[in-house]
Formats: sequence, structure tokens, C-alpha cells
Amino acid sequence: MAIAASGDPEAIELIATVLAPRAEPRGWAADATGGADFVVLAIRFTAFTAFEASLVARRVVVDTMRQYFDYRRGPLITNDL
Repeated sequence: MAIAASGDPEAIELIATVLAPRAEPRGWAADATGGADFVVLAIRFTAFTAFEASLVARRVVVDTMRQYFDYRRGPLITNDL
């Protein structure tokens, strides 16, 4: 199993060691999805402006993202989550 964040794999090494001991920290999504059959996306909806669909093409994808929407205040437009 591979796990990736938005930068240096050393930044998530402790998290991977504690939460997923057999996971291999990788630097970028492209590194983690390469050769994968199953991909779980857990990205804040506002954290990126584009998504390269080819990274997950022909893979089973579980999308855990959701756009923040407070029905009392309207959609959140900023990246301050």
C-alpha cells in the first residue's frame, strides 16, 4: 500500500508508520497511484484547482471528498479550511 501527500514523503512518514504501518510513503499522487488497482481520494475540495483524471484511470476509486456547504451561510469560497 502506498500513501501520498502534497510534498515530501518524510512529512507523512510518522503518520504512515502509526496509522498504516505497512504503507509506503510516496511524494506525489502520481507516485502513489502508479500500479494501484484501488485508490482512495481524501482531499479537501478547495485544496486543488485541477485534477488529472489519468492518475486514476482504470482504477477503482473511492471519493471521500465533499464540498463544504453551510446551508445557513452559503458555500465557502476561501481556501481557509
